[in-house]
Amino acid sequence: MENVTDKSTEALCPLGVDTPKNTILVWEFYTAPEFLRKLSDNGGDEDGICWIPNGHEKPYWIDRLWDVFGGPQAIQFKDGLLVIWAHA
Repeated sequence: MENVTDKSTEALCPLGVDTPKNTILVWEFYTAPEFLRKLSDNGGDEDGICWIPNGHEKPYWIDRLWDVFGGPQAIQFKDGLLVIWAHA
């Protein structure tokens, strides 16, 4: 997946990362690129999207914060994991 960043993207740079394509990216759902929003199967009430490139573990908070709503949607790509979470 092409690394997409803009002014609405939060970059979480794991220790030792020196290139943007190795960065964990987080968006509020409606500020994420449209092609990523279209991948959601939540049917509404989405809150956020996170891109985790290969070589990085999924941040602990992804499963814990939205655990009460059945867990986030995870889509595995050859170069990383896309996680979409919703509150409904």
